[in-house]
Amino acid sequence: MADVKTRTDLMNMLKPRWFNSDPLIVSVPDEEGKNNIYIINESLKHKVMLIDFWDYTCINCIRTVPYVNKWHERYAKLGLVIIGVHTPEFSVSTNRDNIGEAVKKFGITYPVVMDNDYGIWTGLQNQYWPRKILFNSRLEVIHDRIGEGGYKELETKIQHALLEMSPGITLPQIMEPIRNADIPGIRCYPVTPELYCGFERGQLGNSEGYNKNSESVMYTLPEKLEEDRIYLNGSWAATEESIIATALPSSVELLYRAVEVNAVMSSLENGRIKVYVEIDKNPVEERAKGEDIMYDESCSYILVEKPRMYNITKNQLYKQSLITLTPENAALEVFAFTFVSCVEPN
Repeated sequence: MADVKTRTDLMNMLKPRWFNSDPLIVSVPDEEGKNNIYIINESLKHKVMLIDFWDYTCINCIRTVPYVNKWHERYAKLGLVIIGVHTPEFSVSTNRDNIGEAVKKFGITYPVVMDNDYGIWTGLQNQYWPRKILFNSRLEVIHDRIGEGGYKELETKIQHALLEMSPGITLPQIMEPIRNADIPGIRCYPVTPELYCGFERGQLGNSEGYNKNSESVMYTLPEKLEEDRIYLNGSWAATEESIIATALPSSVELLYRAVEVNAVMSSLENGRIKVYVEIDKNPVEERAKGEDIMYDESCSYILVEKPRMYNITKNQLYKQSLITLTPENAALEVFAFTFVSCVEPN
């Protein structure tokens, strides 16, 4: 930022990082190297501001987006400014085109900023996806929510802040849950934790372990698989963030407990990779298929192309199952598996 001479220069430089808005805030390191957040847009003056940290590959973030969209629809004209801070959980989540595609897919019309350098994340001392920080019109933090849930409480705080700023305004009633799974009394079971695939945060169950030099390893499945571990079969290489199929045949297996399974995957080729999916060694049942499951005769599969989260199963019953992913081509890259365990009430 040493070459920035005017506010206009700064705005023009930052504009490519923003969707749906001119730049609103910026993070600038001070003399000690600590990031500070500055408002650089007059439109934020005397407004209530909600900062939403998210990543388009994060299932917990994705599940909160419908609520954030509704709050923008309900309260933007009354003085609420929502800023979605897209801080990447994986290096593939830094691509502007992919982020822009996700913004459109999720119907997001509020401002979104690419925080690829973790500047805003660091400036607000964040460690979580998702996290929502609510500021009143005096830029004081009045609510801080980590993770999913707490929607009524956060909307109530938004209304209080708007009323404090503009007494006498007419506000709608607090929203009812958008999803049945968010209704009070929902039953949530112990769930398999998020499983990362790369050697930096992952835990392979294979005795061969990781090769951290990006060299392929020939893996063999053990006789017995344990829960909360990723198992590889065939030829795979590892990066800090992912595992990559390097030859065929190859597959990845894991035991899980959940009702819903998602995987963050990508293709390293210019095109789609067909990935066959089995649950307990059978095709995914029609009644339990996720949004990305397709069928080819007696097989269930996913077409993996751009790096994103792929929804594999949506069961109505909570149970332990074995999932197997088998790519039809090498160059499948897998970053993480995420799970949901809450069963909707009848």
